[in-house]
Amino acid sequence: MYPNSNNSNMSYDDYLISDNSNNQQRIDMPTPAPEVPRPDRPRPEMPPVITDREYLQGYLNTLIGQFVRVDFLMGTNTFMDRSGYLLDVGVDYIVLQEPESDDYQIADLYSIKFVRVLR
Repeated sequence: MYPNSNNSNMSYDDYLISDNSNNQQRIDMPTPAPEVPRPDRPRPEMPPVITDREYLQGYLNTLIGQFVRVDFLMGTNTFMDRSGYLLDVGVDYIVLQEPESDDYQIADLYSIKFVRVLR
């Protein structure tokens, strides 16, 4: 006999299956299903840091599709620059597409010091 799955006050004995010969088998306790993101759910509202032009991320979002040169500060005194089309801006990253190879570069937003929009 299978236990009633609607009863939340079940004991260990409720999870045993018995047949007519009094042999019993243990079955596993039920576990809740993990929460899985569903693709049909609407995307959550974007935080203000990404949508508001008062923040760097919000302003960079207005430049998506533009060709930019970004200067990064690496460590305490080393500058590095990267150029490409700005594809995406997240809370703490940007995505550039290199024009020569069409490769994507994902960069840390917090090491950006200057962004030049080339027109």
